[in-house]
Amino acid sequence: MPKGGLYSLDGVTMLDERKKRILRAVVHNYIATALPVGSRSIAKKYKLGLSPATVRNCMADLEELGYLVHPHTSAGRIPTDKGYRFYVDSLMEREDLSLKDKTKIKKEYSHRMNRIDQIMEETSQVLSLFSRYTGLILAPKLEKSIFHHLELVSLENGRILSILITGSGLVKNKIIEVEEILPEERLEEILNLINDRLSNLPLKSIKEFISDQLKIKTYSVKIWKLMNQIFTWDGVEELYL
Repeated sequence: MPKGGLYSLDGVTMLDERKKRILRAVVHNYIATALPVGSRSIAKKYKLGLSPATVRNCMADLEELGYLVHPHTSAGRIPTDKGYRFYVDSLMEREDLSLKDKTKIKKEYSHRMNRIDQIMEETSQVLSLFSRYTGLILAPKLEKSIFHHLELVSLENGRILSILITGSGLVKNKIIEVEEILPEERLEEILNLINDRLSNLPLKSIKEFISDQLKIKTYSVKIWKLMNQIFTWDGVEELYL
């Protein structure tokens, strides 16, 4: 085995079992206490069968590899983002759900859900129920989604409600201010244009398509400006609790 108990797999540095055990202990201790931990504490508390000096050397190696960091104000070490990621991917002990828990989860999803946001809300609640912590679900960025369908509803005072549906079933509502009140037949024309020409395109590509159309003026500039408003969203990802 290479020096230091390390080896490489496809160019990625891996850890030997000793360093894995020490990293697991550091992560567990930091999660429990939120305090930096030293080698003597790890050796005594987790009964690894290693001397404090050996643990200290391994922790120094883990720090050099980027799995631990040594705060300036403390003699102990804490996990880095890389350390947490390795723990989640390779060290976390996973338990199979009991038949009772599996049945309970199926029951939670038994009622009909047609929209992806409903599924994400339900999943967040299920995670919270079984983990006894706050369940968090982060929705994908809208610009990475595929456009499926659009509905436009005329409101009062020159406003339009756009209801955008993605290929995954995500529904986004938005109220748009227009320069002039558009008759229903005009809205229908715009709606047909969008659904016929843009369906199944990535939303990011649609923005580029609209920009090109504004330049060559295939249709009325007002139409393309309205479409630009419809397909312009902030980059904030939605969080479901």
